[in-house]
Amino acid sequence: MFDLLVSILSYIRHIQRNGLARKKEIPFKSLKDLLHKHPNKEILLSYYRNNKYFTKSDVIKSAIDIIDEKATQYQLSTSGTTGAGLIVPFTRYAKRQMETAFHKQMVIMFGSADKRWRYQFSGQKIPSITGSVSVKCNFQKKILLDQYSLSEKNIEKYYHNFKKYKVDWLHGYPSSILILKRLLEAKYHKDVGKELGIKVISVSSEKITSDETLELTKFFGCKVYNYYCQTEAVASLFSCRLGNLHIDTDFSEVKFIKSISEKNTCFEIVGTSLINEAFPLVNYRTGDYVDKIYHDCACGIKGEYVHQIDGRKEDALRLSNGTLVGRLDHITKGLEEVSFSQFVQKVPGSATVFIHCDDREYPKVCKKIKLRVERLLGHNFLIQFVRYDRPILTASGKFKNVISNL
Repeated sequence: MFDLLVSILSYIRHIQRNGLARKKEIPFKSLKDLLHKHPNKEILLSYYRNNKYFTKSDVIKSAIDIIDEKATQYQLSTSGTTGAGLIVPFTRYAKRQMETAFHKQMVIMFGSADKRWRYQFSGQKIPSITGSVSVKCNFQKKILLDQYSLSEKNIEKYYHNFKKYKVDWLHGYPSSILILKRLLEAKYHKDVGKELGIKVISVSSEKITSDETLELTKFFGCKVYNYYCQTEAVASLFSCRLGNLHIDTDFSEVKFIKSISEKNTCFEIVGTSLINEAFPLVNYRTGDYVDKIYHDCACGIKGEYVHQIDGRKEDALRLSNGTLVGRLDHITKGLEEVSFSQFVQKVPGSATVFIHCDDREYPKVCKKIKLRVERLLGHNFLIQFVRYDRPILTASGKFKNVISNL
């Protein structure tokens, strides 16, 4: 009954956003084409021509110059690499183009972009009243898996879900899938992954190393594809059959700028939107890096490509009951008052939350985060807040939203 209700609500939202009929859409050929109706067209074009780069904090401060309110149809929230909140206005066309960008990855994985069933780790907590770790969404063709319930105690429930639905595609954060793999292996045996019928794994939103990719490939007996995109919609990179990441040039303009803050030579991904009239980001610095740029892949795709993206690599928080929770960006999504936020854990079941924001907003931000932590991690998870002026960086100078010292 709960699964049916979720499917009905999903269908209603789809009709509200997209309508029953869809008119033929013509893609924007350039930034100038995208900005043809924008009130600040000339300002944004000058930023683009003069190579003026924008960080997320820059965008939050100058959002009034970027937003085209007449084109805005709805909004999405992101926290991203630094844990800073940003609300992104969108058009329906832009949202559909984001889906189309992922279809390119599907074609490489399955030979077509036809809608098909998949398991997907959800960023939203599944209501505990169901007593389940998953929910079936018929309209979206998804079996949503609860990443907040991954534990030794619950791993049998995940195993039985795989046996029940027999879906061959698993999608989600690398951290969640790696936790799942390690719990399954500890509970059963090293070959149990091959018994689940998973033929394709796709990961996104976090860094996955070559060793982690190999670990998942060996355990599940299938290929792992890495898809890169972000809510800001300024860069989309898809994996080819050889595992290299290629730029989707129909989605945005992407350039790589040499990092001046890293000890090692690397390049930051910078993107310019070619799809979103409501919030056309220009020369946006994603905060994600690549170590080297290559040209003309052996798979046959021409142009620039990279081996992996070095960014958004997170530790996992451990709850008092042993549950491991990775990827906590949902807790700060939409909190534009927050410049940086980090969770640091030394003891299971508790963490210190470091926040950078205006003094006047600090009490309100702490209250909002506390409520979200209680909703997602439970009332027994203890947190304390510390206001700080600069983020805690790794030895290589990278930012991590979650730092575990267990």
